[in-house]
Amino acid sequence: MLCPSCGKDNPDGMRFCVHCGARLVTTEEQPAESLPTETPQLPTFTGTLPAYRPFGIVFIVVWSFGAALTWLVLSIFSSVSVNAIVARRMLFEESLPAEAVFLYFLSILLSFLALLSITGAIGIWLLTRWGRNLVAWLQLPSIILGIVMIASAGVRDIARSGLSGMLGLSGLLTLFISVVIVFYLLNPKTEVWFRTQ
Repeated sequence: MLCPSCGKDNPDGMRFCVHCGARLVTTEEQPAESLPTETPQLPTFTGTLPAYRPFGIVFIVVWSFGAALTWLVLSIFSSVSVNAIVARRMLFEESLPAEAVFLYFLSILLSFLALLSITGAIGIWLLTRWGRNLVAWLQLPSIILGIVMIASAGVRDIARSGLSGMLGLSGLLTLFISVVIVFYLLNPKTEVWFRTQ
């Protein structure tokens, strides 16, 4: 059964289109005379969420949850480093170094980025415009992280440890995927998927 809204084929017996969520006209509801068919158009938001999401949306949701996990792990690592520095300084009754204060604020920032990434993933899954905008803006820290990873792959100590190749490749992959996500989300063709709220 063809959908009158998006023009895609649906299994028989369906009441709503599995592609765009529009109501399908069954044989009992069809008028006696056949109406001329219109040219298929891009799906538009009709007030109900479609039954499926495009691959790009699903990938961005998975990537956002992965980014949230990365920010969370980095935040925990920063917090543990701060605690180790503070414990060592308290043991020897020395003043707190600036690096501990920096790591403390860095851990708070990374926790905040993790929370924003989870919120953005939920907003993207619900096809909201605020979710799309939030995820697009959150690619900026990912791009910066990718550049830092690429740059740190050339550090002598990391090169000696044998991790420079993996670190550089991870940085390139992070940078590439973040840029692709930004272009995908800001593409006018994908805008029809998102609600105005």
